[in-house]
Amino acid sequence: MSWDLANLNPGTKFPCPWDDKELEHPDCEWIELVLLTDEENLEIFKQLGIKINKSAKEINPKTRRMEYVQLPLDIKDEDRKRYNEELWDRTIKDWRLIGVGGVDIECTRELKTKFMREAPKFNRWYANSMEKLEGLNSTYKEELEKNS
Repeated sequence: MSWDLANLNPGTKFPCPWDDKELEHPDCEWIELVLLTDEENLEIFKQLGIKINKSAKEINPKTRRMEYVQLPLDIKDEDRKRYNEELWDRTIKDWRLIGVGGVDIECTRELKTKFMREAPKFNRWYANSMEKLEGLNSTYKEELEKNS
């Protein structure tokens, strides 16, 4: 593996699950997602002025690192909406979605929020893809731990 120092957290593309086209196909719809680091997640909380419940932090016994295991339970609905919008904007790096008439849909913060809030199919695609990405990351971490 070679590292790109200008892009240490590259995106991973996921093809549309209800379409049988491979990523290489010119008409394939896809979303490109990234996982956020703990620091980036913390930055979102600070940026939005959301207080983090201390119980949301936990030491992972395998890595011995402090990790945020969940959103604070006492987060206000308005704060959760703002957090989600920021999260979607940062984790959806790019996409290729085709609109009516074969026109590409632009990947903007506003459209990311619109799709996540109003298109259940898209929301499930995003959630399933993020799960796969987190699974790949977990597998990679386990391999590193085995080899060290």
